[in-house]
Amino acid sequence: MLFVYIDEAHSTKWPLAYSHEQPPANHLAERIAYAQAMSREFGLAEAGRVLVDPMELPFETAFGAWPGKYFVIGTDKCLEYVGQATAATGGKYDINQLLNFVRAHHPPASTE
Repeated sequence: MLFVYIDEAHSTKWPLAYSHEQPPANHLAERIAYAQAMSREFGLAEAGRVLVDPMELPFETAFGAWPGKYFVIGTDKCLEYVGQATAATGGKYDINQLLNFVRAHHPPASTE
């Protein structure tokens, strides 16, 4: 599974209510640091690769991901999941929906 961290995937300006909100990154190194911290907090690296959209935002621009959507892209490079804010969540994103999908469809590999 592939995760792409975008502009700013959990910024204080983005309507995603969860604990890892940050101010918008001013440069790529800062965005990478934010992505690494988010990956650790939510265990995303265990489920797949975490990439960072460059400051020019080619992924976000191509997919129109900010602020309306989040995507899960499978190893076959196909979209597996598209999440959006809804009226039921008060116009905010429920990160648990994404994390539940990831855990159900892409459990961490066994270390045994």
